[in-house]
Amino acid sequence: LFKQLANPEGVITLNALIEQKDLVLRSYPPLINDFEKIDIDRSSSISWDELKVYTGGTAEWLEHEFESIVGLDELKDQIRSFYRSIMLDQKRRQQGHQVGGLAKS
Repeated sequence: LFKQLANPEGVITLNALIEQKDLVLRSYPPLINDFEKIDIDRSSSISWDELKVYTGGTAEWLEHEFESIVGLDELKDQIRSFYRSIMLDQKRRQQGHQVGGLAKS
């Protein structure tokens, strides 16, 4: 669907969504219904990266944000590790396991 709607610059514009409204509403309604949420950079168009962030959730959003930061690789790795540990703890809780919190002084 993205390839079908994207212009030569590789983005989906509001015009394309209007022209193909019926197809979009049948195939993937969030392109229209959640356009403002998907359009992260407020360019009035949706790039492939923005769509990946929208459909991928927090991990995709985090990586998208990291791409705009030069350097700080060690900090980025620490944040990734922290995020993974939070997600694992959340899954453990959902499975009924006891998960300890952060130690308090």
